[in-house]
Amino acid sequence: MANTTIGLSDELAAYVIKVGTREPEVLARLREETAALPQHGMQIAPEEGAFLAMLVVCRLPAAETLDQLLADGGQAAYDFAFVDADKTGYDGYYERLLRLVRPGGLIAFDNTLWGGAVLEQDAQDADTRAIQALNSKLADDERITLCLLPVADGVTLARRR
Repeated sequence: MANTTIGLSDELAAYVIKVGTREPEVLARLREETAALPQHGMQIAPEEGAFLAMLVVCRLPAAETLDQLLADGGQAAYDFAFVDADKTGYDGYYERLLRLVRPGGLIAFDNTLWGGAVLEQDAQDADTRAIQALNSKLADDERITLCLLPVADGVTLARRR
């Protein structure tokens, strides 16, 4: 998956990072080092990170963490959640997070365009099918208002009603 906004040239992406983000030097170095790894596409784009950091600083992602927050009485206690984990788990995270975020709270899902693979009608891999299913579910879910942003690899914002 892309770690830059889909459709941006390398030059325009570099410009956005230079004048539109305040990426700490340590994060820039980590991004550069990660780019050399086989799964480098898993990192989010710097401009997406800056956008999400403007909204909130999020907790550790995992179904266990969400379950613990619910068990600790965290229902409707949170303003924002960012989901960028195993794609086959997105639906389960969504259902938990609907209970954790307050009415008016925001859930952001990363990679909801999945490099364009969401258009593949006969997708065989579980990640693509899971994102397609989530996108369809969100489109019809009356519990939320919805906006899919074509930023980086797609960011979907779901605001709990």
